[in-house]
Amino acid sequence: MGGRNGTLVHEYCSPIPGTESEFDSPIYRHPEFIDGLVPSEVKGQKTLYDCFLQSVADYPNRPFLGSRKSDRRHEYQWITYRQAHERIEKIASGLDLLNLFPDENGTKILGILSKNREEWILLEIACMSKRIASFGFFDMQRGEFIANMIKQVGLKYMCCSSSNFSRLISLKEEGQIPTLELIIQFEDLNNEERKHAANADIRTISFRELECLSLEERKQGNSAKSTISVENVPERFEVKLSPDDIFTLCSTSGTTGYPKAAIISHKNIVSSIASARACGLGFDRISDTHISYISMAHLMERWLLYLVAFNGGKVGFASGDSTEFAEDLQILKPTVLLTVPRMMHRLYILINQEFSKQRNLKGFLLRSALKRKFENYDKNGSIKHAIWDKLVLKAARRILGGKIRVLCTGSAPMNSKILKELRIILSCSILEGYGLVEGSIACLCSMPGDNSLGHVGGPSPGLEMKLSKENLPEDFKFEEYKGKIGELCLRGDSVFVGYYSVGHSKEQVNIIDKYGWLHTGDIAAILPDRNAVAIIDRKINILKLANGEFIAIERLETIYHSSSFVKQIYLHAEPTGMSIVGIVVPDEMYIKESWAHENRGFENRSYEEICSSEELKTAILLDLAEIASQKSLLPYEQVSTIYIEKTPWTPENFLTDTLKMQRFKIKQHYQNVINEMLPEGIYKSPNLEIIMSK
Repeated sequence: MGGRNGTLVHEYCSPIPGTESEFDSPIYRHPEFIDGLVPSEVKGQKTLYDCFLQSVADYPNRPFLGSRKSDRRHEYQWITYRQAHERIEKIASGLDLLNLFPDENGTKILGILSKNREEWILLEIACMSKRIASFGFFDMQRGEFIANMIKQVGLKYMCCSSSNFSRLISLKEEGQIPTLELIIQFEDLNNEERKHAANADIRTISFRELECLSLEERKQGNSAKSTISVENVPERFEVKLSPDDIFTLCSTSGTTGYPKAAIISHKNIVSSIASARACGLGFDRISDTHISYISMAHLMERWLLYLVAFNGGKVGFASGDSTEFAEDLQILKPTVLLTVPRMMHRLYILINQEFSKQRNLKGFLLRSALKRKFENYDKNGSIKHAIWDKLVLKAARRILGGKIRVLCTGSAPMNSKILKELRIILSCSILEGYGLVEGSIACLCSMPGDNSLGHVGGPSPGLEMKLSKENLPEDFKFEEYKGKIGELCLRGDSVFVGYYSVGHSKEQVNIIDKYGWLHTGDIAAILPDRNAVAIIDRKINILKLANGEFIAIERLETIYHSSSFVKQIYLHAEPTGMSIVGIVVPDEMYIKESWAHENRGFENRSYEEICSSEELKTAILLDLAEIASQKSLLPYEQVSTIYIEKTPWTPENFLTDTLKMQRFKIKQHYQNVINEMLPEGIYKSPNLEIIMSK
C-alpha cells in the first residue's frame, strides 16, 4: 500500500472494537489477524524438535551448520540436515546413558557454557528429544553470575568449552556451586583435567565420548574411552514431547538486579517463530545464510537460527575471535544479520571513517552518490540505486560480506539518524524490533519496505497488545506523542509462564496479571500515522521533574549517543530538580584520531590528559547541545553539564553480560560526582552557559 513520499505504509495494528476501558487502550492485533491470532505451529508441528525433524524431512541434503575448521580456515565446512540429525541421534543416546536425574521440580536441565559452535546446537536439539531443558550461559561469563544462576535453578549438569572447565571446577571447590555433579567438555579431556574434576567430586566426559557412548557404537568398538559407567542402563528412553514442556531457561538481562531464569516452553518459542513467518519479516528464503555470532545465551540468537533452519537455510558460526569476525563475514557472505544498536553504531563510525579518507574523484563520486540517495530516500523512501550502489557503495556493503538482504536490530532503541544513513549506505532493509525474554523475543517489529523511522512496528500475529495507564500518574504525558500512551502489555502463546527456581517450578510472577497480560514495564505510544508503536522508555526511568514535566532518561541517552564524541553515556536527574547531568565515556578512537588533530595543542597529548581538559568537556557539551537542537528537545531535556570518565564500562563493573547498563551500580558508584554536578535552583541552559564562558 502506498503512503507519504511513496514509502510503503504498513498499518501495524488494528483495535478490537469495544475493548477500551478507563485505564486501558483498546486491545490491538496485527491487521491481518484481527479475528484470531496465528496458530502456534510451524508446518503443522507444535514443538521445536518436531519442527527440526520436519526440516530434516524437507531438506535432508541441504547444508545446515557450518564452521571454519583449523585445517581449512579459508572456507566453511558444512554438515547437512540429515548428517546433523544422525549426530543428534547419537548424542541423544549418549544422554540417555548418562542417567541424568530430574531435579525436585521434576525437570532435567543441562547448562551450556561456551562460545557459539555447531556442537552447541546439536546438543540442544538432542536435549529437546530427551525432554531435557537447556540453559545457555555467556562464554567467559563472570563467576559471580554463573554461580548465582546455577544456585538459583539447582543445576547439576553442565557442558562447557575447555576455556571454562577450570573455572567451573574452582567454583565447585570454593563451595559456590555445590549442586554441580557432571561436566561434559566440548573438547577432549586430558588426565589432569579428569583428576582435577574427580577431586572436586565431579564426573566428566568429553563431547566426542558422549557422541560415541551409544551401545551400538560400543558394540562396533568405536567408543572412545569414557569415565562414565553405563552398566545396566537401557540405551533409549522414548519421550513424548508436549508443547508445554520446557524448551530452555533463559536469563533476563539483570539491569535492575540479579538476573532470573525465565521459563520458555516449546509453545512459547514455536509461537514466536510462527509469528515471524506469518508476517513476512524476510527471513524465509531457502537460500538464506545466517552468521551466528551473538551469544546463544541470548534467546534472540537462537530464535533467528531456528527460524532460518525451518526454511531450509544454513547457519555459519563465527570463529569466536573478534579479530577474525571481518574475515568470517567475507568468507560466509551472510544474507541475514542480527545485530544490536551498539554494534550498529560502531559500524556507522567505521564506515564514516573510511568515507572521510576519500579524496579527489573518489570523494566527489561518493558525495554525489550519497546526495542522490538521500534525496531519493526523502522523496520516495527508496534505499537502492542501480548505478551508485554498484559503482560507489559496493565497498561499504562488502564490510558485511556483500550479500546482506535483511538486517534486524533489537535489545535497545536505535538512533534514527544512524538507522536512516545505514539503510541508504548498505542498500538493505534494516528492521527495528522490540522483544523481551518473557515474550519469547518476537513481540513487535517494523517491516521490509517501510523506511519510516522512530518506531518498532506493531504486534506480531501471535500476540495482542494494549497500553495501560493503571499505576501511572494522572497527568502523565509527553508532548511529542499525541496518540495513546501507557505501559505496553502483551498477551499470547509466546508469553512465558514464570521464572524457574529450585523447589518451585514456576515462581510466582507479578508481571502477568490474572487476565494473562504481561506487563512489560516499558512505556509505549501508538503513533497516529500508521498505528505504529514507539517505545519511549522503561517505566522506572520515566521521571517527573520539579516543573511538572516528564522526561524519559534512556530515550534521551539514545539520542545523545549519536554524538561522535560519545562511546557510553549515563544521564541522571532528580525529581526535586529541573536539570539533567551526564557521565560520558568518550570514544577514544574519535578523540585521538580526529578531534585532537583538529585542535591545536592536543595532537601530542595523552588520552588521559585530553579527557581532563576543559576544552574537551566544552566540545562535548556543544555537540550534545547541537544534537538537542536538531532533535527539537525541550530545554529541560538538555544536558546541563557532564563528567568525563575516560575508562569504558564493561561487564566486569557496570554492564550486564548483554552489555546493558546496570543503572543502580553506576548511580551508586558516581553518587558524589552526580551530587556535585546537580545545580541548585532553576534549569541552566548549556548553550547560554558555554557561550557566555567563551
